[in-house]
Amino acid sequence: MFEKGTGDVGSRSTVAWLVRRARGVRDPDTDIRCILRLVPDVDITVRLQPRAKRNAIVDERDGVLRVSVAAAPVDGQANAALCKLIAKRAGIARGRVSVIRGERSREKVVRVEGLAPSELRRALVARGELSEDGLRLDEAGG
Repeated sequence: MFEKGTGDVGSRSTVAWLVRRARGVRDPDTDIRCILRLVPDVDITVRLQPRAKRNAIVDERDGVLRVSVAAAPVDGQANAALCKLIAKRAGIARGRVSVIRGERSREKVVRVEGLAPSELRRALVARGELSEDGLRLDEAGG
C-alpha cells in the first residue's frame, strides 16, 4: 500500500509531500486552504423559536427558515442547539455552522461552511419537511 516512490496518492513519499505542502506552502494551486475556499459558504436567514417541544426545522416563509429548538435562550444554548441541528441535517461538523448575526435576537443569519447551496438545500429538505422551491439560500460573499 505504501510503496516508496511510486507517485500515487497512497505512497509514503507522496503523503509526506502533501503534508509538507499543506503546512507551509506558498503555491496557491496546491495549498489546502485555497482548495477549501473554492467551496462556497452559505448564509441562511433563520427565525428561531427557543423553548419548543422538540428540535425541528418547521418551515420556510418569505426566504426565512423557521426553526424550533428545545433549549432555552440562556448563555447561547439555543444558538448552540440551532447550529447542532443544522450541522446534523447537513451531515457536517458542528464547527462549520455558526451564527454570524443576531446572536441575541430571534432573527439570525447562520453561515454553513463547505457546502454548496444546492447540497444544503437537499440536506434540509431531505426529510420532507420543506418544499424544494420554498427554501432560498444565499451564497456568502467572503
